[in-house]
Amino acid sequence: MTRVLCLLLSACPVVLTACPGPGPEDAGPDAGAPHAAAADAGDGADAGGDDAGDGVDAGPPDAQEIPEQDLGWESFDPPDGIMDAQWAHISADLGDGRAFVFGGIDVGAFGGGSVLGHTYLFDANQDPPGFTEVTPAIGSSPEPRYCGCAAYHPEYNKVLLYGGRDLGALMGSTTWVFDLDDNSWTISTPFGSGPGLGCSMAYYPGDGKVYKFGGASAGGSSNRLWTYDFSDDTWTEIEDVDPPSARYDAELFALSDRLIVAGGAASAQNDFRSDVWSFNPANNKWVELSPNAQEPTGRRVPWVRVAPDQSHFYFGFGNNFGEPLDDLWTFDLADNTFTAVDLDPAPLARSFSRALPGGWGEIGTLMYGYDMLDIVPDLWTLNASSEALTWW
Repeated sequence: MTRVLCLLLSACPVVLTACPGPGPEDAGPDAGAPHAAAADAGDGADAGGDDAGDGVDAGPPDAQEIPEQDLGWESFDPPDGIMDAQWAHISADLGDGRAFVFGGIDVGAFGGGSVLGHTYLFDANQDPPGFTEVTPAIGSSPEPRYCGCAAYHPEYNKVLLYGGRDLGALMGSTTWVFDLDDNSWTISTPFGSGPGLGCSMAYYPGDGKVYKFGGASAGGSSNRLWTYDFSDDTWTEIEDVDPPSARYDAELFALSDRLIVAGGAASAQNDFRSDVWSFNPANNKWVELSPNAQEPTGRRVPWVRVAPDQSHFYFGFGNNFGEPLDDLWTFDLADNTFTAVDLDPAPLARSFSRALPGGWGEIGTLMYGYDMLDIVPDLWTLNASSEALTWW
């Protein structure tokens, strides 16, 4: 496929003033810009999973169609007039090359802009990938927000949306459900399900529940784990064993037999993590797979995509103490090691750009982002190598 290189650089990086509103003492709004917290991800439509990918191997359409291509980044033009550049979107992977995308923020270096409340379907199966705005059925809809989390439940064909914030306040523990059958929003009744700022969420096929990890509130960050059950509309806090340290803006994704947490930070100013943890829902026990002392640099809001055969995942971008990152790594889930991946060309450093899925032969999509001064208004896909196309 041929895509046009498109790097639209902002004219002048001007630091924004601090954004008002509650937040943990150092996990709330980051001083100097309204990028207090990150968005999170979930999963979706025909094959459930998480923002990092659901690990389901659909296989190539036809072995004879496998093109000659190397592992590498490829940029494509932003969709004209459909979705303008933004950051900190909330997304849920639908498991078939599509994703549900809600909210975000388009405030840049010169101020202006707003917190967004649009609903989109992203489709990476198109060439180039595209967005379709979804008009919800008549009724209530979530307030505009960014830095919340979402996940898709394939059996119910619904997306669970939780938390987030606007420029002035946190959204608290409000839970919304979007029905993809009739494009309707419903506000859920349960409360008391933990912080919603920079939370992480994933659907786990082993028990048919959605898991939510971490997040932050005005009181600080959390390491608590919750499940949501669509069958009776309830949140339940898990009595887990040996959990990771408290954090927000981490990535949570599901494998066939466990959940994985990677990265995150205790606050906007300290304890940025690159550790990787595994949670076993059968015994509610956490096991650390990689200590934070190992590379890569700790970060909030990592870009993560898991291989369909669940052998490894990609981990990159995000920010460390306000410094945007542009590196990319793979984590081997068999020997629990990180390996750096150096590619040229590569996207500019950015954060607040949770991974979206890729189409067949594509590992994932990097959509816009924030370089801690201004919006980064370009889009990229990470293409798999020809050798890997039997399962990407």
